[in-house]
Amino acid sequence: MTFDLSKLHLPDQRGDEVTYLAPVRGRVAHIDADFMAYQVSAETRDELDGIKPRRTLNQMKHNTRRGLEHLMRECGAESYVAHITPSGSNKGGRADAALTKEYQGIRKDKVKPEHLETIRTFIGQELPSRVWLDREADDGMAAANYDAVDPNLSVIVSKDKDLRMVSGLHWDFDEEILVSVDDDYGDIWIDRTKKSAKVLGWGTKFFWAQLLMGDTADNIAGLPCGPDGKKVGPIAAHSLLEDCTSDYQCFQVIKYLWSQSTHTWTNYRDDSPTTWKQNLVADMKLLWMRRTEDENDVFTWLKEI
Repeated sequence: MTFDLSKLHLPDQRGDEVTYLAPVRGRVAHIDADFMAYQVSAETRDELDGIKPRRTLNQMKHNTRRGLEHLMRECGAESYVAHITPSGSNKGGRADAALTKEYQGIRKDKVKPEHLETIRTFIGQELPSRVWLDREADDGMAAANYDAVDPNLSVIVSKDKDLRMVSGLHWDFDEEILVSVDDDYGDIWIDRTKKSAKVLGWGTKFFWAQLLMGDTADNIAGLPCGPDGKKVGPIAAHSLLEDCTSDYQCFQVIKYLWSQSTHTWTNYRDDSPTTWKQNLVADMKLLWMRRTEDENDVFTWLKEI
């Protein structure tokens, strides 16, 4: 896996000028440092093959500092917290909760950058950070926005689409703007700017759309068998939820679709039979960005809608 550092629009060491938002007193940027650690430690094929000089560990650490400070300033924050999910984290018990497919199973055999763990340790020990052993960094960033006394003072800075369900301020990497999610429920829409259409959105309506579609990055299946007998894609997910105006209505649609699915529900571990309810509950726990450390937080929330 390689990343293009130029996409961060970092000023180089010669001091190229970058226009930043005016800092807001007390604003904290909650930054996805899992992504940052991959980004700065990944090496290109040219580097690995000796065509270009390989960056030293000190250069990677330097890029980490500058990258985090750049993102902090870009969203008008005065300080930042880098959120890390270390290799020893239990990730909030998501692996144990998964039923339909192994949680993040597609990542197991991927080769990781040589210095990834060293950079993670560097962030966790030497930079302003939170190292999450009992949940994922995503949950930590989500909780920061949920718990903010003033929603204008907490910004989620992550490319992970799961966090789009969380209210409050977000840094939008594509548009390079601050987005304020003032409506907890929000909305979804079809993005046709790329070769393949996809569903975008903000607020909890995006959570329901993800339940239908699944999440390839985390190996979450979504609804294995939609009303037309096929896997639910972006267009279908949008159509199924388009007329819903509340979380309650979305939940009713989701329950109906799962209950009517012709899929044979099983536990992926041993193919033992399960029910649609068990598998739906499992996927909800996997996808929900938690407000607390409780792995059942999504069901506490459901009682409130």
